[in-house]
Amino acid sequence: MIMSAVPRGNVLALLIFFLASTCMTGCGRTVQNFIGGDMTEISPELTSIFNKTKMICFGRFVVKVPLNTVVVYGPAEVESSIEYRQGEAEKVGEYVLERMEEVEKEQKFFTKYSWPKLPLFGEVIDGVRTGQKMVIGSRDRVGYQILSIVPIEKDIFFQEVSSVLPEDDFIERINKVATALRSRNAEEIPADSGICIEGGYVTGEYEYERATVGLRLSEYPDVHISIDVHKNLEFLNNDSNPKVLHERAQAKAEAAGFGAVFSRRKILREQVRQIGHWTGQEMAFRTPAYKRAVSAHEFRFYSAGSVNDPFHPQLDIRLDSGVKDDTKGAIKPGISDDDALALWDMIVSTVRLREPTDATPVNKDKVPLATKIDGGKICPETGWWEITRADVMDSERRKFISAGDVMPSVPTSNGISIWRNLLLFQNRPKDPTIWKLVEYEKVDLES
Repeated sequence: MIMSAVPRGNVLALLIFFLASTCMTGCGRTVQNFIGGDMTEISPELTSIFNKTKMICFGRFVVKVPLNTVVVYGPAEVESSIEYRQGEAEKVGEYVLERMEEVEKEQKFFTKYSWPKLPLFGEVIDGVRTGQKMVIGSRDRVGYQILSIVPIEKDIFFQEVSSVLPEDDFIERINKVATALRSRNAEEIPADSGICIEGGYVTGEYEYERATVGLRLSEYPDVHISIDVHKNLEFLNNDSNPKVLHERAQAKAEAAGFGAVFSRRKILREQVRQIGHWTGQEMAFRTPAYKRAVSAHEFRFYSAGSVNDPFHPQLDIRLDSGVKDDTKGAIKPGISDDDALALWDMIVSTVRLREPTDATPVNKDKVPLATKIDGGKICPETGWWEITRADVMDSERRKFISAGDVMPSVPTSNGISIWRNLLLFQNRPKDPTIWKLVEYEKVDLES
């Protein structure tokens, strides 16, 4: 067998790593089948930590955490992957050039048969948002690789998708998301229906939706908690059930002769649990020390959710202790078994669908009428803006521009080709376009 060709120590290390990263379970104990069991008693230390709390928005959901919790957003998807870069709105040109250099290298692998299949390869096209650029390449010569760069206020959002067939409508879908995307500060919880991501918020519903968030407590720096919500498509992912993964890992351990070591785990809890409107499997145990890995906590809750329902997605929550430099079991945990369970219960029990009453108040003074902004700067107020210059056509003089968009530029015709203009993006003289706010956005009070 293949397993026998691997040294025994390596086999055990792999099995323990597999179990720690996927199953979070115990064996040899009857599962406690109940919904919403009693939570572990809370220590005075934990009580003090939770005296002041805050609500965190991720995806369409919220979780309540201690006030000093550091929130680390992970991968997010809204149709495509979407990534946030703070304070880089003026680097659109740099990122376009950087991606175009990669596209030029990809072109070397094209044949005469590749071009007809991918006619948009190498194009840089404007998106629906002011300042948005889409660079179209191909890393597999089968479909397009699309990078959309969206500047909003002072920040940038990257939308990226690969292996897009020419007949797919992904450019339209990317533009739909870009249109619905706005900036969001970390404390804001929106009132309308949509998806919270790092630095931003996307209104509407989409085929692909995913949000992940990590929680770090200053009082327990070696404890890492992660929450992952992922909308299902046409089927449910029951293979990620911790109980199923545990049974597979146990079978491999016993086949390799490490069943005794595997069984040394300290089981803290195993049950079916209700969290919000999710019913799923909860596993909590403490791994045994092995070689350089110390004994540490491994907790997991998993629910498969429902099919094609953005409000009932797959939910995966995990807690790991003894973490250092993103390595599990690297240091001795600074939290006891009872406090680890209590901390886990106090956080996971608050995970739920976001409601309108959760919304944080937004108090924003309007920018005064007649305010003037240079082209290329960030629009500070949604409304109608007019160019103050006289040498522009009437059709270009007045535009409705949303707050957070880049103010359009109306360059003079100087005969420079679009490609050379792109290459000289960073060295252009200051644009003479100046916009003046002339009318606020009208609000329909009856809607």
